[in-house]
Amino acid sequence: MKFVPPLSERDIANALGLLCIGNEVTSEERAAALAALRGPVDTSDEGRRVYYVQIDTCALDNTGEEESIWSAGDDGMLRSAGGEVIADLADEDSMYAAELVPLAWLSQPDRMARAEKRWSNDSNQARRAPWAAFQRRIVEPLGWLIREAGE
Repeated sequence: MKFVPPLSERDIANALGLLCIGNEVTSEERAAALAALRGPVDTSDEGRRVYYVQIDTCALDNTGEEESIWSAGDDGMLRSAGGEVIADLADEDSMYAAELVPLAWLSQPDRMARAEKRWSNDSNQARRAPWAAFQRRIVEPLGWLIREAGE
């Protein structure tokens, strides 16, 4: 089998976005996207990265799916430019407060069920609407990809 170097950090996010809207991607992009749905993935420019979705961006009509998909270092700590920890991708409370969902949670039914319950029961409509958009734009299409791959 021929060695294929890893894709760049944004190439993986772009492939995930294309898959969300039903577009075809190369076999390398598909493999990288599936890896990102399982956990940390090697990139050509940023090292190992964990991918997550910024929920509020999903509710914006003028953005593509890839614009809501970002990454953090493989330690799962989202940091500011100054190095301050903004959110811990392993901590459900931190993710809820920051309005983020790690893509690996899509492969973890129990975690997604807890997140769904929390977001759906929020008394603030401004938080429920982005969750519904996230479900429609990210969870449903990537859930299909996960099931198709037998993950």
